[in-house]
Amino acid sequence: MPTRGQIKQRVAKAKEEAKQQLREARANGKEALENVQLESEASKAASAAPFNRNRQDRLRYPLEDRDAYKAQVRFRVVELAPLEAAQLGNLDFVNELLSTDKISKLDDKIDKKTGDQTEQDKKKRTELTNKNLEKLKGSGKDSYDNPNAQKKYAGSVTLYLPQSYRINDKVNYNGGAALGAIGAGVEAGLKGGASALDAVGAGITQGIDSFTSLFQQGSLDREASSLALTKVSQSFAPEGVANGVRAATRVTTNPNLRVLFDDVGIRSIPFSFRLVAKSAKEAVEIEKIVKFFRYQLYPDEIVGQIGGATVSLGYKFPDPFEITTTYGEGSSGRRIGSKFLDAYLTEVDVAYNEQSMGFHADGYPSDVSIQLTFIESKALTRKLVEEGY
Repeated sequence: MPTRGQIKQRVAKAKEEAKQQLREARANGKEALENVQLESEASKAASAAPFNRNRQDRLRYPLEDRDAYKAQVRFRVVELAPLEAAQLGNLDFVNELLSTDKISKLDDKIDKKTGDQTEQDKKKRTELTNKNLEKLKGSGKDSYDNPNAQKKYAGSVTLYLPQSYRINDKVNYNGGAALGAIGAGVEAGLKGGASALDAVGAGITQGIDSFTSLFQQGSLDREASSLALTKVSQSFAPEGVANGVRAATRVTTNPNLRVLFDDVGIRSIPFSFRLVAKSAKEAVEIEKIVKFFRYQLYPDEIVGQIGGATVSLGYKFPDPFEITTTYGEGSSGRRIGSKFLDAYLTEVDVAYNEQSMGFHADGYPSDVSIQLTFIESKALTRKLVEEGY
């Protein structure tokens, strides 16, 4: 059994251990608080930086543990230079619109509305108009489409390649094209080796023989005669009468439906990403990525002055994206999957904290989900598919 002195020593030791644990807890708490404050200050400073309107940002996610994400997709803005009026001047219809004769007629209309114009004012206006006309016509060397021109790039975003992404190739068919009896005759004639002209003639003849001449042929069976009567009633009799004839004869004409190819659908490209910030720097990068895509989605306005007020007159087209999927970093990365034609961003859907309810100490959401939808600039062909698109 311990003595009184031993008990006092044990109590004193326990008190000292408790004090030491308290000191360590306070120190750890202070350090954690300082880290949160530093992180918050860093994120605030980064987020306070103005958005790069020149769109030269090189953004990416993830910033942390990048080695774990070998496959990636890069969205790079392709800056397209629109044709200016001077470049349009070498087109025939523009030359016609801007011809001296057209301008003279316009001058006459202006003169009628501004009767107080002097001859000198009219002469100055005509000289200025002709001078501008020459500028508009340009040198004639400009081309609207130059396939050999080098692309000019703006900003870009590089993200991890999602576990699953979908590419939807689509063509359109008319599934209910009715050839009718004459069209079926043409089809049969062509398939039988007849010339196109003979096939059309055969189809027309078959059409006449099948319906009009059927009444004059005594060798027809009962069903053929009933069909001829039904066809004539559908063509010339009121709808009620035609339906009555069809109900009585219990036959109907064959529309000879065929499936015909119409056109090629424009390919749509959807992507879905979930961005979870593991640091203050990464949280700021995610915010910039969201703003970058939203900025590229919308057009610039064309504004002008009307009656002293600034009015929105139109829109400039947004620029398309070059989308590339690669495996590996930098120059050593190799392209994977199908290639994409330059594509326009049509939809940006952003969800904050879709899978959690927490926020970081600096107010950034715990996770951000982004869904992007692109549409390629033109339809594909077999040749493009052979080239890897």
